[in-house]
Amino acid sequence: FKRAVKVGAVDFSPGQFAVVSNGSYLVAGLGETAAAPLSPYVAVYSAEGDLISKVALPGDATSQSLPTGALAPGSGMAFIDADDGGRVYLVRPVVIPILYVIDNRGKVLRHKTIKVPYPNGVPVAIRYAGQGTELVQFAESTAAGIASSGYFFSLIDAGNGRRAANFTEVGDT
Repeated sequence: FKRAVKVGAVDFSPGQFAVVSNGSYLVAGLGETAAAPLSPYVAVYSAEGDLISKVALPGDATSQSLPTGALAPGSGMAFIDADDGGRVYLVRPVVIPILYVIDNRGKVLRHKTIKVPYPNGVPVAIRYAGQGTELVQFAESTAAGIASSGYFFSLIDAGNGRRAANFTEVGDT
């Protein structure tokens, strides 16, 4: 490490972060508020660790709306990735997911509901795929948690939330 940065006096557990091209970074995790001991927390910080803005996500999930067992350990209840143009993409592991596009100051540029590829499918990872698209990995949410009998990916257009293509793992025959 070249240096360590202390992130403000905020009571939260970071789960994931994405560094943006200007050196700032978006952090997603769980925060503590008077109303809810564990609630989703998203914020943008400067390279020095100063809070630039908390991010309010329209139609966002709450900890009560997340399916039991829907979170991978340490996921911070969100999956995020950044492109080289200063935008961050965020999606939560819920059965009606919303793909958010956020700028490097914390402004939500777009948010679109994305159609899951099969019943009870939830996003479990995303990666920027270029030209305004995100590759979203899905798994099945069950009462026992996340079940994965293989891998299923959808290429999502971040502008309109529509699937451009689906990809799945082909098993042995």
